[in-house]
Amino acid sequence: MTIMNAVEAVLGWRPQGFGSKKADAARDPIVEPLWSGLRFLGAVSGDVTLLQDVDGDRLDGFPALAAALAAAAGSDDLIVDGYVTAEVSHDGTGTFTGSDTTDSATRVVTQTLLGSRPGNDDKRLDQGRAARMPKGDDPVAIVLIDLLWLDGTPVLDIPLLERRRQLESVIVETDLIRRGTYVRPPIDAWVGSWRSMGFPGMSFKSANGRYAPGVLASDWASVPMPRR
Repeated sequence: MTIMNAVEAVLGWRPQGFGSKKADAARDPIVEPLWSGLRFLGAVSGDVTLLQDVDGDRLDGFPALAAALAAAAGSDDLIVDGYVTAEVSHDGTGTFTGSDTTDSATRVVTQTLLGSRPGNDDKRLDQGRAARMPKGDDPVAIVLIDLLWLDGTPVLDIPLLERRRQLESVIVETDLIRRGTYVRPPIDAWVGSWRSMGFPGMSFKSANGRYAPGVLASDWASVPMPRR
């Protein structure tokens, strides 16, 4: 069947996953805090908005978020990757709040690239993310981390950094719809800020990387947040 719009396209897609636990797997990376919550792909096509989880099931329990995504979209035909999360608040959570001078560049690089105790760090990362999943009546919002389709055309083969720039231009931020923070190394000041907000880890993604739906990307890494 010929793909006609974003909703039809996304039905057979799944989010791209993290294929590594070492940050140096991502060459020339962009770095993000590691969000927790419900990972999803969202499609907007005309008056239809579909939120779909990692298993391909519809996320029908968030009608306000679906409506907010459609309203925030600067295109009537797009697909985005993101999280339904309780980590975003109206006070600016997820944005830079200042440097943390207790982290030296050497400590950040050493702990991030090599890890101090891999087994314990992996467990700490999993526990941290589980603790921050939405629960009960937690207020939730959407954080968008990637753009996969725009104006009737897949953008999977466009480099990640350019996809993120296009995402910034096509999504208007609101209380319910946010664009995820990303930075380029050096990351010293950001590590302290993200840790103070409670993020359990960081993601490293190659700035020139492409997006393959449903694949574990060799140039995407999730790592625990360095300790002080």
